[in-house]
Amino acid sequence: MKNFIGVLALLLWAASLAAAETSISAALSQTVTDVDHPVQLEVKIENARITRPPTVSAPGLSVNFAGTTSRSQILNFQASSVTTFTYILTPTKEGVFEIPSIVVSAGGKDYRTTSLVLKVVHENGNNADQPTNPDKPYFAELVIPKESAFVGEQIPIELRFYFNQRMQYQPYPQGQYPLIDGEGFVTKKYSEPTEKQFESNGRVYHVVVYKTGLTGVKPGKLELQSATQSFLVSTPFGMRSAPGFIDPTEAFQQQVIDIKTNGASIEIKPLPTADRPSTFSGAVGDFTLATSAQPGKARTGEPVSMKIEIKGLGNFDRIEPPSLTNTEGWRAYQPRKKPKRWMILA
Repeated sequence: MKNFIGVLALLLWAASLAAAETSISAALSQTVTDVDHPVQLEVKIENARITRPPTVSAPGLSVNFAGTTSRSQILNFQASSVTTFTYILTPTKEGVFEIPSIVVSAGGKDYRTTSLVLKVVHENGNNADQPTNPDKPYFAELVIPKESAFVGEQIPIELRFYFNQRMQYQPYPQGQYPLIDGEGFVTKKYSEPTEKQFESNGRVYHVVVYKTGLTGVKPGKLELQSATQSFLVSTPFGMRSAPGFIDPTEAFQQQVIDIKTNGASIEIKPLPTADRPSTFSGAVGDFTLATSAQPGKARTGEPVSMKIEIKGLGNFDRIEPPSLTNTEGWRAYQPRKKPKRWMILA
């Protein structure tokens, strides 16, 4: 009887979903960026069963698929579903790039998004990432791509430290990472810093870039005072060398300096309560889930190892280990957690 009711409910949901109107839309996380700075493209499909990511063609941009999320609900006997496909677009040169209309086929019909435009400017150009202290021998900046986020949503941030080309520098002590001054947030582990060059008003700077993710833990205005990193720097005493040339005979003075970035504020919004599942643990992001079991065949009494792997972008620390349902005929054990993985023995 229970199986019959479950099958009947599934058929009613499928029939209701088939009657709902299908739509598709696409949006960029930002419409202006600079070279080598990625943006997110989200393609949302409502009321259609689409399992494969749509093909995204963006000439002049590197396109990488990032993940899929799905949500379904029944309200007043009307079923609806939303499937979101996320892509990372990375520009490698300046210009204005068009993301053509994306086509999805469902129910024998083709649905199309509107085309989108992404403007890519040079980092030296007149844009929001322009450093505010280009005349000093060294300075730093905190770069945050958005002004608001939800509680638990991870925000990618960059800390950039600029040095005059004639200065020699290294983090002090070795392996030290920047400290962000503020409360009400957590950060993920830093990736290895990268280096690049920046030119302003005829002056060339070497730039050390640290990337991390910041997550607000409570609603309200999140105030970031600054971020500080210590460097051991070597500065030439004189100015005999021509610009762009380091004289090996020139005397240098060494010192340890603390370089601070600017501050910033982010509005942290509470999570929506509408349609929130009762089992929601607070994990926010774009995730995919895959399962596998070994061995594929077993006798009664022999253990089977089931692996559940969750990938994506978001606050993994709020994801709780999955629980098995409909385990009649099985003895299930507590999962063993690995970094970003859970393994359940049954």
